[in-house]
Amino acid sequence: MKFVEQDHILHVIYDRDEGLPEFILTICDKYEGKIPKRIGSNFPMDFVKKMFPSHPLLKYNAKYVIAYQKGDITTKKHEMCHAAFYLDVSYRQRIETMWASFSLAYQKKVHDILQKMKYPNEPQLLLDEFQAYYFTEKPNFFGKES
Repeated sequence: MKFVEQDHILHVIYDRDEGLPEFILTICDKYEGKIPKRIGSNFPMDFVKKMFPSHPLLKYNAKYVIAYQKGDITTKKHEMCHAAFYLDVSYRQRIETMWASFSLAYQKKVHDILQKMKYPNEPQLLLDEFQAYYFTEKPNFFGKES
């Protein structure tokens, strides 16, 4: 496992045979609920400070943590989108503006898809997941807006 701190983001890069480390899964499950077959993860370091005040990750100065498998570029991009959403206010505002431009029916459709993927019904978390999938998956991932 490798830890790389860059641009306020701590990258936790694990090898394929290791799987996502248990010490990361514990935080993720608390942050966004238990997601089956999780291969990447993300959370703010402030959350770690609040919920796990003596956690070893706190020795890093990063503001956000992402974890992904070595060589998995798609998951890395997805997790980087979460970091951008958290760290970059103007990026987050652009996402919120884009989201507001969608019909309520399309917003509900997106929320339903994400909740079927076991994400909790928390609007800000769903918006964050939406933007990460929107920018890293095929254009038809959420279907067309009708």
